[in-house]
Order: sequence, then C-alpha cells, then structure tokens
Amino acid sequence: MPRRICLLAVTVLVALVTITIPVAALHAEDAWTRLDGPLLPGGHVYDLAVAPSHPRRLYAVVSHPQGLRLFRSDDGAANWYMPTGTFLPVPGGMASVAVDPSDADRLFVATGGGVFRSVDGGVSWEMVSSISGYVAMPASDHLYVVGRLPDQEESSCQEPWTFAHSADGGESWVQTELPCVREVVSLNSPSDSPNLILLGVETLDRGITLLRSTDGGQSWSDTNLRLLFRYRSRDVAFDPRDGLIVYAFNHRTLYKSSDGGQSWQSWTFTVPLDADFTQLTVDPEGQLYLAAKEVTVTSPSSYTSMLRIYRSEDGGLSWWRSQQTFPETWATDLVVAPDQPERLYLGLSEAGIWRSDNRVGLWQESNQGIETPAWISQLAAVPQSSILYAAARSGGFSRTGLFRSEDNGETWTQVLLDVPVMGIAVAAQGEQELVLATTVQGQLYSLQRQGTPGGEQVRAIEPLNMVVRDVAISVQDPGVRLLGGWRSLGEYQREGQIALWQSGGEGYGSYWRTQVLTGTREVLFVDIHPDNPRIMVAAGLDEHDSDVIFLSTDGGQSWDELFRGEVDIPFQCRYLDVQLSRGSVYMLCPVYPIYTTPLSERMWSPWLAGLQGDPSALVLLAEDSPILGTHDGVWWWRRDQRQWELLGLADQWVTALEIGGSEGEWLFAGNTLGVWRHPLPTVPPIQLYLPAVGQETSLRH
Repeated sequence: MPRRICLLAVTVLVALVTITIPVAALHAEDAWTRLDGPLLPGGHVYDLAVAPSHPRRLYAVVSHPQGLRLFRSDDGAANWYMPTGTFLPVPGGMASVAVDPSDADRLFVATGGGVFRSVDGGVSWEMVSSISGYVAMPASDHLYVVGRLPDQEESSCQEPWTFAHSADGGESWVQTELPCVREVVSLNSPSDSPNLILLGVETLDRGITLLRSTDGGQSWSDTNLRLLFRYRSRDVAFDPRDGLIVYAFNHRTLYKSSDGGQSWQSWTFTVPLDADFTQLTVDPEGQLYLAAKEVTVTSPSSYTSMLRIYRSEDGGLSWWRSQQTFPETWATDLVVAPDQPERLYLGLSEAGIWRSDNRVGLWQESNQGIETPAWISQLAAVPQSSILYAAARSGGFSRTGLFRSEDNGETWTQVLLDVPVMGIAVAAQGEQELVLATTVQGQLYSLQRQGTPGGEQVRAIEPLNMVVRDVAISVQDPGVRLLGGWRSLGEYQREGQIALWQSGGEGYGSYWRTQVLTGTREVLFVDIHPDNPRIMVAAGLDEHDSDVIFLSTDGGQSWDELFRGEVDIPFQCRYLDVQLSRGSVYMLCPVYPIYTTPLSERMWSPWLAGLQGDPSALVLLAEDSPILGTHDGVWWWRRDQRQWELLGLADQWVTALEIGGSEGEWLFAGNTLGVWRHPLPTVPPIQLYLPAVGQETSLRH
C-alpha cells in the first residue's frame, strides 16, 4: 500500500545549499522473524509403505520446503511422528521407500542423492548406494534399486540408467546397465516371485513401455505393452495371491497378465471419460482399487475436478465408485493393509494421508502429527489494524486456502481450507470486515465479519458468468469494488470482463454488474486508487495476446487505453502485477522489473536496473520507493542512493509482500515457509539542492 507523499513549499534566504532532511534510523540489521504459520495438516506425500511383518507400522516420506521428512505410525495411521525428530539427513527431492518384509525396523529410502538405510525404525541413517532413483524390496534377500549414478560415464545412451540388486540388505551390490531408455518411471516386483521385475520406462522412440526381467535384473526384455504413465504413478499392481497375475492400465484400458507380464489381455473401463488415473492396487482377496482425477465442465468459463476412488470385485470387468470426495489434489499412493483387506491408506499430493476402513466407501483424514507450512501466494492487511490475511494457492508442498491472523501473524485461524485462493482484497468499515477472494478456477468468495467472536459469514458468490481473476476494494469507500476476468465465447475464444459492485438503495438488492472491457480478451489485474475511488486500472491481454492496460477516471463507466506492449515499451511486459499509487501506475514485469507512468499522462519509463533475482511481488513504501519480493529475497529501492538494497531473506523465493499493523509498522513477506515479519524501513533521506536567495519553489519529499 502506498505511503504518504508531501509537497513542501520552501522559501530560503541563503545561497545554494545542500540540506539533508533528518529521519529516523533506516532499519536494523536483517531482523526478519519467521512467524508460526499458517501450519496446515498433511503435506505432499512422496511415498507410503506398510511394514508387512507389523501391519500397523507405516512409513511416509513427506515433503517440506527445507528437506525430506520421514514420518512413522505405529497405530495404523492414527498418529504420526518423525523418528529422527527433524529432517532426514539425506538430499531433498523425490523419494521412494521400501520396508524389509521380515523386519519392520529395517527400511530404505531412495532419493536424488542415493539410497539410505535405517535399521532402527527410522531413527538413524546411513548411505548404502549412490544410485538415485527408485527402491523396492519384495523379499529380505532381494533389494532392488534403479536410477542414475552420480558420475556415470556416457555410453551409447546419453543418460544411461543402472539397475542394482543386493542380497544382503545393501551391504554389497551387483549392478547392471539397463537397455537404452530416456527415463524410468516405476519399479515393481511381487513378494512371492521376487526374481520377477516389471520396470516402467520411457523409451527413446516407442513411448512408455514395460521392461521385464525374470532373473532378478540380470537381463531384460520388452513386453511391448504401451502405457501412459504419470510420474510417480502406480499403474502396475501384482495380485498378492499369485505373483504371476499382474494388472496395468493405460487411460481407459485395463490390462491383465497371468504369466508375469509376458502376455496381456485387455478390456475397456466403465468409468467417466474425463478422468486421469494415477494409482492401482490389489488387496489380499483379489479386489482391485483405482484412484482417478475426474474433471467436470460446469460452464463454458469454469470447471471442477475431484479425486475419486474405484473398486472392482470381478477383476476389472465392472467398477463401483466411492462417493467420498477429497481436496483439490492428486493421489500419490494407494496401499492396502496386508492383514485387513477392508483397510486402505491413501497418500495425496499436498493433503497428506487418508484412511478407509470399509473398502473405500468412507475416508477419514489421518494427519495427526503431520503439519506443513502453507506456501503463501498473497497477503492482505486490514488498514490500521493488526489483522492480516494470507492466501495459499498451490505449489506442491502444502494445502491451499485462506487464513486470518488478529495479532500481526503470531497466530492463525482457518477461513477456507483446500480452496486454491488466487487473489484477495480486504477493507474495514466500522466494526465490519470485508474480504473478497478469488480462486484458481475463477470462483469468487465473500467473507463478512463483525467485530464480535463468531460473527463471520463465508460464502461462495453465485456464478457471475465470468472467470474472476483479480479483485479490488476501495480503501476510502468499501462499497466500491472491482473484479477482473473473462467470459468464454467458445473454444479458444474469450472476452475480457470487469464487474462493479452495485449497492442497492432502500428496497433494492445489491449485485455485481458485469461488462465487457472492449479491447481485451482477458483481464488479469485490477486496482483502485488509494484516495479517489473513481480512479481504476484494469490490465490484461488483447485478442493478439499483447499486454494492455486501461484507465478509468469515472468509477468504471468508461475506460481509456493507458499502455500497450511493444508500443509504450519495446517488448511485452507479461506483467506479474499492476498497482496504483497516488500519482502513478506501477507495472511489475518478469524481465525489466518495474515500469511506471504518471496518472496525468501516458509516459512509461523503466525503473533503474541492478536488481538481483527475478521479481515476484511488489509493495509501495512510498511513491518512489518500491519494495520487491524476488527469487533472491526482498529488495528495496533506496531513493537516496538510487540503487537496490537487499532487505533480507537472501536466497529465498518471496512470493507475497504487504505492509500492515495498527500503525503500518510491519513489512510482511510470504514464501514456501509461511509468513515472515520485519520492521517497516523508514523512507530514506534525500538531498535537496535549494535555490538562491529570495526564490520560492516547490520541492517533493
């Protein structure tokens, strides 16, 4: 939010003098405080495994912005804890886990930095192989790993893959170079036939197929089964009753082999067309379970998607669909309890672990003990208060939603969970608090909160026949509200739209009045002047995919073009944000960070260069003192020195910025670790060169 700018009329009676305007100390050393949250239940589950010898023992590898975490449960996923008490002492990135079938305390985790072993249930770890990739352990004397060696020499393949087998729990290995493939996507082996291995690979010229080995990985043959694997999907599953029976699927086709993958028969699924399948498993009684992401088009401008779980009791000929719905997420794992076929565990991207005790009919969240910081994409402070809102859109680490703090970020409460919030705007009028939030799918939510506890109402606004992308509320008059987005006209055709809030008088209802913003096909950003609610900007794309910005000075009744890419500047900005200050329009671009123009004329000019890191967020400390969040921390334009200065959080990707507090004393930053707080720096002094005796002039401070 822009701060005050003063114009001083100064009369001097001396010759030309240099005067430094005194101000308080600029700012302390890098005094950023990481606030406790928002912390959300669950997180991105990379892999989930049940210990066959101890069916209530589970291990889950869950992501975190600072590294990998191994969680353990000894009571069937009711409670979780980290045996190490902290992050795994292994490199981060993707990971898979395998548990010794005869020893629940011996497990292996394969990461991008190698294979690591624990013999005490995950408390301590040691590296046993430098191969990075996937790990499987169908039997105690059969430990398999497939991946790349760190210093593997190039052969006929540009990126050769190595398969390794250990018969002594990782003490020694026999390595075999795989046939030439581009990528390995899955590793499967049945417990009763551990020498049989099916390897999902992406070939150089034949797409994705299954390689088959019957001698523990010493030799390989192509099954010629063409599949459509998703990364980290389990599209292959062995029948626990007979290791020679194996299932695989490709889009809507199910394949079954009764000879360990040598030959296959297929039939078509009886499930919705618009579904993306990711996980397949078979329980000890031979029933099949399938996880699918279904997409439903709700209107020409919007859609919904949800995860569904299917069950087949006849080997895949027919399917029953669970009515349980899940957060906006993907299934990363689907595991059956070996001693209790009706119990299944589901690993989700971002939403952690869920459990069903009645063959997927009903599910319950099982994340007790697992928390992950929200990846903050937007921050908004209620003016002149300690109330702060934080939005989490997505990012792969944690769940999404909207969260509220009444104490400048010290503690948080949940407003919306598992709703990917894209934009937020807040305002206060007396004791009433107004919040508007838009989602990735283009839905608009409204929150109205009175000053008393429990006095909040959250509701989804009825569809406006437009996809809403951004929202703004006037600070001076909260009754002035502006939406930006688009309406679909058919396949690949859109028209940009705005919507203005119409407050009804006595006996009349209030509503959103939508209108086409001529000259645009999408409106991506909107803003309202901090002092004058009749001044507005709307930024988007035209029918030729060029950047355009329009300005209204009559409350949105008429709009004039203010900017066009490759006309006002030599290139397309592809803006990340557009904001109004009291006297200018600021445009944040990915390449050349900031362009500005006075409101009074169309005259765009670039801010001086020298910024380190790609920009991602903008807030205005003063008219000519912006603060930027970048991929390399928070940077501030020192107008006294005319250069960028690092304000802190170096080497961190800062995705949101806001100024807040009861006296506007705090600078808040959001990133993958949640919300941070820093004392707001004071506008630096500038040097004024005053004119000679007796001359009067106006000077900008």
